[in-house]
Amino acid sequence: MLILTAARSGEIRFAKMSELENGVWTIPVERTKTNRIHRIPLTAECNTILKTAISISIGDYI
Repeated sequence: MLILTAARSGEIRFAKMSELENGVWTIPVERTKTNRIHRIPLTAECNTILKTAISISIGDYI
């Protein structure tokens, strides 16, 4: 995910399922270093990784 999205490691570690919608990952302002909403379009490769991660996750965190 780091390489595919260029997101910061903390943004990825604390990603929530509720932040994913219609192929876009929206990181809320509270979790960004720049204090701005960050929208990341997800590629097919990202979606494959996310499906696996979601299937083994507990709670809202991915």
